[in-house]
Amino acid sequence: MEILHWIRLILLRWKSLVFFPLLTAVLVFLFTRNGDKEYITSGLIYTGIGSGFNITSSSDDRLDYYAFNVAFDNLTATVYSRECIEHTALDLLAWRLTNSNLIVSDKFNDEIKDIKEALGDEIFQKAALLKENEFRKFLTVQYDSLQNVRLVKFLNDGEHNYDVNVIRKTLKVTRKQTSDMLELVYTSSHPLLAQKTLELLIDNFTEVYKNLKIKETRNVVDYFREQFEKSKESLRIKENNMRRFGTENRIINYYEQTKFIAEGREKTEELQFTYKNDLAAAENASAEIAKKIDKNNSIFELSQSIKGKREQLGELQFQLANMQLSGDSSGVIVQNLNREISRIEAELKGK
Repeated sequence: MEILHWIRLILLRWKSLVFFPLLTAVLVFLFTRNGDKEYITSGLIYTGIGSGFNITSSSDDRLDYYAFNVAFDNLTATVYSRECIEHTALDLLAWRLTNSNLIVSDKFNDEIKDIKEALGDEIFQKAALLKENEFRKFLTVQYDSLQNVRLVKFLNDGEHNYDVNVIRKTLKVTRKQTSDMLELVYTSSHPLLAQKTLELLIDNFTEVYKNLKIKETRNVVDYFREQFEKSKESLRIKENNMRRFGTENRIINYYEQTKFIAEGREKTEELQFTYKNDLAAAENASAEIAKKIDKNNSIFELSQSIKGKREQLGELQFQLANMQLSGDSSGVIVQNLNREISRIEAELKGK
């Protein structure tokens, strides 16, 4: 019975049930079709605070949740820091002006006109002549040195995508549940602009945090180096004072002196043994050389003696031949010559 009642009621009021929702949908569409659309992009940064490893880590380390929370608070504060946001705004403006053809729409064409009106023609002329990296450095110098007041005002006093306060207000930084991940969420009126802003923001955060850690590490190293130099100088002064005190009072360190003497004696005996071996080897070599020299001298003397005998034998044979040619071959002189020749020949055969 109730079902029939509801069917009868719907058939009776069908015009109101169809007309009012349809009218509401049409009005919502008409009033929101020209509204600004929002595009959300997000990114994750692995911090490694809890699960990371370093040279001081060990398996017995206890988890300090308070320290983890403080570390994540520091990371969040670094992302929201003015240095990080300002660099992101400058990089985003440099990218936009040097790549104006990437975003083409009536709204963003009007945005270019507003930027040109706020910054002047000089900035646009530089953007047309320089590359993106060079133009980014130019804007950074202009902003940090406060040379361009219009640029400083543009980045800090306005409701646009390049305003420092707008970027900080639109950015959401949270820890991803209980993990080591840091989630960054950014909202913008253009998808490419949202993606590029978040990309530049992550790059600048990484650079700022890295420089912060480098400075922190350098300060620690400098501190320990300074303490080491102080300790080294103090130790040197104390050693000099102790050495002077020992010399003036003739104090002997028996343990050190005995050790020093034993080492010196061992080295002396080793050198003595080495020198004795070298001397014996030198004497043996000298004796061998002397033997060779004596042998050579004996051979030389024998050679000289044989040479003299041969010369004497040749002279006697020459005299004997002359006497035989003269017809005197039976005299006493000839007999004496033959006897002397025989004697010399015998001596040569004996040598």
